[in-house]
Amino acid sequence: MNAQMIKRPMLGAFVMAILILTNCSPEDSNSDIVRPVMPSQEVLYAFSVKYPDAGAILWDMENEFYVARFVRMSIPVNAWFGKEGEWLLSEEEYPFNRIRSGVLKTFYLSSYADWSIERTHLLDRKDMDTVYVISATRDNRFVRLHYSKFGDFIKAKSGTNDYAVSPVVIPPEINRALYRLFDTPRMIDLWKDELAVNVAIREGDIYYLVVFTFDYEWICTFRDILQTDLKAGIWEKFQSSEYGAYTVNQFRIMQNKTDLLYVFYFTDNEKKSHILFIKENGNFDCVISY
Repeated sequence: MNAQMIKRPMLGAFVMAILILTNCSPEDSNSDIVRPVMPSQEVLYAFSVKYPDAGAILWDMENEFYVARFVRMSIPVNAWFGKEGEWLLSEEEYPFNRIRSGVLKTFYLSSYADWSIERTHLLDRKDMDTVYVISATRDNRFVRLHYSKFGDFIKAKSGTNDYAVSPVVIPPEINRALYRLFDTPRMIDLWKDELAVNVAIREGDIYYLVVFTFDYEWICTFRDILQTDLKAGIWEKFQSSEYGAYTVNQFRIMQNKTDLLYVFYFTDNEKKSHILFIKENGNFDCVISY
């Protein structure tokens, strides 16, 4: 019943998708020098409507976007606008002790609970729900943890402590695909990496991670579940395995075109993290360690 140890290049499409949740590749740092610019009247008007109480405003450009950097209620804020004045994204520093209780609960139940908090941010984006970002460090390692406002864990991005965000453009193909899969999907996050296109959504009270190819073909869907939602015998097989004494932080179901698997996220005695895939018949499919 030992799970096969596998490496990223050997993964099938549905297993590769899970690595997106714990992407450990460094991101490019945003080291561009800020050069003040004067935005169009449309952008200035849109900004004044959205942030009438903003102070100490500095404008610059990132790619094709105007970015306003300012202070609001003593909090630093960055806001991105399109050239026609369309608001796209706002990012602000946010006190850790003011984060929603559901986010804090998820954080303290995770394998990152004993990491040192560096800073926290709140992201608001057009056509998406709010995302909380907790930046944490331990043993010269740095990670940014993304959560929905309901406390759903979205992803972990490891690398440097340079923090850079940019507006997300939602491809119309993704919207159409989501409405084929769900009745009323509510977008939380969307990101691409070297493996796939990843979309975090909620429908009703349920959180999903939906994974697509770069051509927007559906690969698989992950759904959070409780231990009590496991098929009979699955938990007992885990407990009797070599991993049984370890702490499970999260359970998910993964559905692809042909299979349904249970996904266990657990931490060993050395605080190392692992993801275990278990088939419906109780056989261990594979384990990913990171």
